[in-house]
Amino acid sequence: MKSIFKLFGIIAFLAVIGGNAHGQALTIQGLISKATTVKDNATIQEFNGSFTAAGQQAEYTFTPPVSGRYRFEISNLTSANIRMAIKNSTGSVVNSTNYINNGDGLTINGIKGGETYTVQIGQNQGLSQYRLSINR
Repeated sequence: MKSIFKLFGIIAFLAVIGGNAHGQALTIQGLISKATTVKDNATIQEFNGSFTAAGQQAEYTFTPPVSGRYRFEISNLTSANIRMAIKNSTGSVVNSTNYINNGDGLTINGIKGGETYTVQIGQNQGLSQYRLSINR
């Protein structure tokens, strides 16, 4: 039996491997340090939601693993459009738009790894489910 957990670029593992000559289970515990590598065009995080009433808003937090360019994209919209704002850890707006259709989003250069960002989205017109994808 083997379990693997990934936390903040460190892989923690606990493994139970067979047994020794006396029939006792051998347990190995430890930490393996691993550098975080995030490929371009990789989906980092996804959030699903829905707008069921006029004027609804939603907020999502995101802490990028590495600095660089990120895309915040909306999909799965049906007959609706929304607005989006990306704020940094101090609450300052990094970028925003008042009109996003299905497949649209914001691409932002200079996102800082390890800093927490807030993605705010709000209903403009129509009611729909949506998916917010954050890609590198």
